[in-house]
Amino acid sequence: MTEAPFRAMDEFDVFMDAVSRKISLDTLVDFAVAHGSQWIFITPHDISMVKPGDRVKKQQLAAPRG
Repeated sequence: MTEAPFRAMDEFDVFMDAVSRKISLDTLVDFAVAHGSQWIFITPHDISMVKPGDRVKKQQLAAPRG
């Protein structure tokens, strides 16, 4: 059995309030950094509160045109 090279979570925080979202993101990012694993988080919410680091890369797309 081979471990996946990365994990992805799509809109996992859609129904969370801001406090729960921050706690969840901090916990997931800390886990990923501690274990050396790669994660992709896809969310429509603001991720500016995610701590920057050598192993943490953020990409934010422009809002779609309405």
